[in-house]
Amino acid sequence: MKIITSLKKRVTCAASLLALSLTANAQFTANVEQYANSDYSAVYATFKLTDVATQLNTDTTTLAAALDAWAEAGSGDMFKYKLPDATYTGAYNANFGEFWIGADGSLQEYGNGSAFYAGNEWDAEADVYRIYLGQYPDALKEGAELNPNFSLDYNGATATFDIHYTVNKLPDAPVPSTIKISELNVVGKKSLPVTRLDNQGYEATALSFDLSDAAAALGTDNFTLSTLLSQIIYAPCVDATLGTANDTLSNTSTAGAPGWWLRRMVYPQGHEQQGELSDDCGIVNYGDDALFFTEAWAFNAETGELTANLGQFPGKLTAGETLNTSVYILYADKAYQIDINLTIEAAPTQSMTEMTCVGSETKEITIYDSFTDYQSVSMTVDLEAIAAALGCSTTEIGLKGLADEDAFYTGNSTAGNQGYWFNEVGMVCSWGETAAMFVENTTADDYSTFNVGLYTGKQSEVGEEYTAGLYFVYGDKYYVVTVHTTVAHKEAEDQSSWEIVSSRPAAIQIIPNNEYGVGDNVHTPYSLSPEIVNELIGTTEPAMYVLYHDSIAAATGEKWAPATKYPCSPAPGAWVNENGIGTGWGSNAAVGVCYDLSNGAFSIYQMPGTDKNVAGATMSLPIYLVNEETHKMIEVKFTLQFVNELMSVEVVGEKAIMLPINTEMDETVTAIDYSDAITALELTTEEFEECMVGMLASGLWSEPTVASTGLTFRTDGTCDASGMGDIYIYIDKDAKDNYVTTVGSNQEISDPNFQTSLQFGFMKDNKVFIYSVTLLNEAAYTNGISNIADNKAANNTIYDLMGRRVAKATKGVFIVGGKKVVVK
Repeated sequence: MKIITSLKKRVTCAASLLALSLTANAQFTANVEQYANSDYSAVYATFKLTDVATQLNTDTTTLAAALDAWAEAGSGDMFKYKLPDATYTGAYNANFGEFWIGADGSLQEYGNGSAFYAGNEWDAEADVYRIYLGQYPDALKEGAELNPNFSLDYNGATATFDIHYTVNKLPDAPVPSTIKISELNVVGKKSLPVTRLDNQGYEATALSFDLSDAAAALGTDNFTLSTLLSQIIYAPCVDATLGTANDTLSNTSTAGAPGWWLRRMVYPQGHEQQGELSDDCGIVNYGDDALFFTEAWAFNAETGELTANLGQFPGKLTAGETLNTSVYILYADKAYQIDINLTIEAAPTQSMTEMTCVGSETKEITIYDSFTDYQSVSMTVDLEAIAAALGCSTTEIGLKGLADEDAFYTGNSTAGNQGYWFNEVGMVCSWGETAAMFVENTTADDYSTFNVGLYTGKQSEVGEEYTAGLYFVYGDKYYVVTVHTTVAHKEAEDQSSWEIVSSRPAAIQIIPNNEYGVGDNVHTPYSLSPEIVNELIGTTEPAMYVLYHDSIAAATGEKWAPATKYPCSPAPGAWVNENGIGTGWGSNAAVGVCYDLSNGAFSIYQMPGTDKNVAGATMSLPIYLVNEETHKMIEVKFTLQFVNELMSVEVVGEKAIMLPINTEMDETVTAIDYSDAITALELTTEEFEECMVGMLASGLWSEPTVASTGLTFRTDGTCDASGMGDIYIYIDKDAKDNYVTTVGSNQEISDPNFQTSLQFGFMKDNKVFIYSVTLLNEAAYTNGISNIADNKAANNTIYDLMGRRVAKATKGVFIVGGKKVVVK
């Protein structure tokens, strides 16, 4: 629903490569220079890929293939930057393979501390290896000289690159003799017709003009024209009060510089259509009057091509409209005029008259007035059944919406993934003031699960209803799912009986970045498998909840908010601040936390442009997985540690067990089969008995200890590394050489309903197998066994001590025919 544009775009421009050499010690050097700028353009230090390959003891083809594989994998650190302490790092803090660097030479996150960026590229066919550099806007001033050093590593060999980077002053453009349109000396003119569709939005149409004659006509050369373009390109102004043309031009950008948002101008006094809107457009700020934009104007000195991007404000333009505007290049007393004639056409449609409907159904969706803007409700369809009705596979199905009552809209999707925005009468539209409802599939190319929500503010309109059809299409057949949305009042929910049955610390190391995506090696993994979730709270499809702000909790009594109130995609997910309070997407958010229902993996997304996600920062935020039928909850207490380099621990397996504890300080002994851990970690007996670890309050693991010595835990379930915890657990062997687990308490437990959850495990070579323990008083543990006996028919069905039916009893304690049986 929001248009997110990366601030780290680069518009390449010609660079002056002053010197290039291969020194005797095989170190590559280059001098490059660039004008001080604010447009992210790059300059290049260019080398022969063959020379670099020779230095790396390989050939060009092999090196290029290795570089291609490295880039495609998005992991590894072949390309490195030399830090001020003379060490090399591959901790990319921009796009993969790129660095943002401060003026002092240290790595800096994108923002005011950044001075320039650097990366590398290659072309085996052209025999080129290049390192590119560009500036953070207005960070480097004229006269700045930098000396970054980089390396490329391959197969044990290293090539180094010393680059001298000089920032020159942008020359002053000649002052135009006039900025009045009526007084211009126009020495050349080009025009371009542009066609757009009425349903389009911000997505850009590329504009291109052949201006190979412009420099000569203006009395200059192509290089100067390219260099000075941002200073000498102008657009027409609009009278702020009357909305009429005021015969003047402006160089001040209102869109991507150089560029402008544009609006219709009003016919002036004396015109036969005085006061009416004309087809001619002039500069406006982004807002209610803005209709379309032209931006990123650039001139290629080598080809003589003038380029720009054109896009439109969603939902503002209708088929049949024509809009005209001009830009002018002013050089001293001469002007070159570029006209744009924009025509809006109706989006293409596909007639339904000769198609066959093979099925239909209606989905009722409730949107509450307490929802935030764009908060969505999940909706699923039986895609297998729909595919059967259509006579195809699920992967062959297409998704359509209506352009009018008898025709499908056939343009690109207008919402997330392959979804659509719909207007108040259910026709496809773009995001904007004409939009009412969106339906977008949760995952690209998967039409089984959707998110349904309303345009901003419409969730407050209690009683309003919106309806749209989703058409699943194959050949000349379609199946329609009608989505009927009703806005309803939502009373505060009584959460007083909600119960946290397990609290699990989770320490995540995360490398700061300014990208919304989560790639490989951005943060250490953490998962909570569907099987474990099911054992703890009785569902494999938990809802995610986050904390409400204290003010909301005080006003409504609700402590926890559904993630859908502060959505982060892929669902379930939520944007939260550094304390775990739901905030939604925006500058107040620190991270987005998402949970994959299919495998239990958590993903952490970062909010770019904030000062919260920097190396050395830590955040503590709880996330809740909830069974919405029983209101039993798992609290995952995340500790996020922002670091420059990840040191990860791989979870190779996890198993849930139940252990009794005696409230009067007597020890309990339970036979537990640890073969899963021994097998997964490939442990010898000696290794197993010396690598027991416990989960600390920080979410990190304790140092390995001897299993027969064991670990101590606090009553909240966190491991006490000092050994002074209230509860102790150790593992030893019985007389028959079988492993048994002993639990004891250093103090009496007065609560007859005492229960806690904790985690211990076994670790080898940064791999860990986890045992998630539900620890409860001995009476409850025994009653749990009795309850199992009472509720199971006296037959040969076998259950473990957690009440789960199993196919075969191995070693341990089981319930067979309603009786406890010890299998040795």
